[in-house]
Amino acid sequence: MNELKTQVRVCKNSVLQILTPNDPAQLQMFGTTKYSVKSLQYDKVWRSKGYIKVQESGKLGLFDRNGKQILPIKFDNILVYERGFLCTEGNRSSFYRLDGSSVFTSNVSVEKYFPKYGLFLVYFFDLINPLALMREKGGFVSIDCMEFDSYIDLPDKLLLRKGFNQKRLMFDKKTGAISWVWSKVYGVGESDADAIIYEIKKQYGLIFREGSNYREIIKPGCYERIYVGQLKEKQSFGRRLPYRIAVKRRGKTGVVDWNGKVLIPCLYDEIREYEDLGIIVYKNGKKGLFTHKKVLSCCYDEIFKSLYYKGEKHFIVCKNGLYGVVRDIGIDEEVVPIKYQAVYDNRGIGYEVVFAKKHGFYDLSGKQILMPLYDYISATVFWKTSKMFLKIGMKSGESTRVGITDFKGKIVVPIAYKNVELCGEEIIVQSEFGCGLFSAEGKKLLTDDYDSIEQITTSLYRVGHDGKYGAYFTKRRKMVVPIKYSWVDIDKAGNLFGQVPFMQIPM
Repeated sequence: MNELKTQVRVCKNSVLQILTPNDPAQLQMFGTTKYSVKSLQYDKVWRSKGYIKVQESGKLGLFDRNGKQILPIKFDNILVYERGFLCTEGNRSSFYRLDGSSVFTSNVSVEKYFPKYGLFLVYFFDLINPLALMREKGGFVSIDCMEFDSYIDLPDKLLLRKGFNQKRLMFDKKTGAISWVWSKVYGVGESDADAIIYEIKKQYGLIFREGSNYREIIKPGCYERIYVGQLKEKQSFGRRLPYRIAVKRRGKTGVVDWNGKVLIPCLYDEIREYEDLGIIVYKNGKKGLFTHKKVLSCCYDEIFKSLYYKGEKHFIVCKNGLYGVVRDIGIDEEVVPIKYQAVYDNRGIGYEVVFAKKHGFYDLSGKQILMPLYDYISATVFWKTSKMFLKIGMKSGESTRVGITDFKGKIVVPIAYKNVELCGEEIIVQSEFGCGLFSAEGKKLLTDDYDSIEQITTSLYRVGHDGKYGAYFTKRRKMVVPIKYSWVDIDKAGNLFGQVPFMQIPM
């Protein structure tokens, strides 16, 4: 006769039945049934990995396959593992052996459990450094390592740290190896770190923070060195994060972004980032530009200050001793041909070039305005109308004669004067004979035989001759005050007057 065994049934309507065999002697004497049936009613009953979970009033308990209750009904969650059960109750997690006995005392909460290796990351509520990595050995728990105050959980590893120590304990979830690693934190603190570089056996890895989670973007063995903070940073998540990281492989330097994607391959001797230039790469004594996700030809001797034009970034470069300008559009396209002895940024309006000691001019689009024929060029702007002009000069003996051209190269003021000055919407000129006045279109308004011409308002000029003064009004193109007064000015009310004798002159 086969021996009867206890049976457990999960019935409908969330009923758990436990069938216990009766005594065989009683079966023959009294003719009772083979089993005694005990029915237990719960809110929910289901099987899980060879065990039976029951739920009552939102709490969970656990029975084994023989109907024995292993865990009382008091837990919020129960995870079943080969070596035991990880149970959550409120803000604490505990681990129970297969027989239902607790592994830890009541002052300990299990943060992480690694069933493959029998390792626990536990939290002690009564310790200053509350975290510890512990291992279960033969039914008891031994402290494997020192206590920690913070940890970073990654998909394939766990890093723990105590205080401001740069050394961390690293647990490899794939191999189970536990080792000490060196690390450096970039951010406002260990609990709010933005980036962490760690080194193990002279191999470097990099971890970045994304919100409240950490992600390993460079694993050890990819690069010989990693440099965070060497390149420019950007604002992200309310903090500053490096979005380009310099890396080194086989003695050569490259750049990756904060997703680990290679931006610049490790082909260069050195890589630096400058505030006004961006990223510059160095190779065999030459320099190159990193722009639009690629490196322009690394063939320049020098790369100088840049300008912006319609969203493009321009760079003054030197190649084989000659200067020019290239634009930031992902290819080596020249704005100003690389053939001049010098190129200068002329007040942010255009480029002054030098060839055979003569000066020429290009606008920001690369259009040549003036051939290199002049000894002097300076860009200038009418402050009211924003019209741009070029002040040009040529040497005449020991002196220099100057004039004005517009931005199309048209002569506005002939190159015949000692000095020219843009005032309002007009141009004051000075020669050996005296001062004169030109309009912005190049029309001569006053001949150059006055002792002085000074601007009073936008369209009003004080004109002096032989110690007497008058006023010239450019909108009417006439002298509104004759030159016979000791001084001419406007009062606080805007009225034009002469001091001797005093008089009001309607405009």
